[in-house]
Amino acid sequence: MYGRILKIYPGSLAEELELVPGDKLLEINGIKLRDIIDVSFAFADEEIEMLVEHEDGQQEVYEFDKDYDEELGVEFESAVFDGIRHCANNCLFCFVDQVAPDMRESLNIKDDDYRMSFLYGNFITMTNMVDADFQRIK
Repeated sequence: MYGRILKIYPGSLAEELELVPGDKLLEINGIKLRDIIDVSFAFADEEIEMLVEHEDGQQEVYEFDKDYDEELGVEFESAVFDGIRHCANNCLFCFVDQVAPDMRESLNIKDDDYRMSFLYGNFITMTNMVDADFQRIK
């Protein structure tokens, strides 16, 4: 799993490190990244060892110190790197099935991913969660 960088913010740490759009962020301090939540927690450390894969497939380790509240300064292609978990309940009363025709496509995604709820306030049923999900939230 990895986070593909979509955008580098001007004046950011990422720009200073010469990261570019298309680079893949694989690990921070040995933590494999599933989503931007992992990135936020791992990047809160002041001493960072970051594994990046460039578009040519070459992997590079960046080691640096930063301020506790300093961010990397990137935008990722997706907030979740391992794909959105879709709802498998097929409820007759599902509000997604009630979306009017020709609305934006994102309204028709039946996600049941607690991370999207945490990040964006999406509605979830929590019936498709496993023990590891609850432990991570805890």
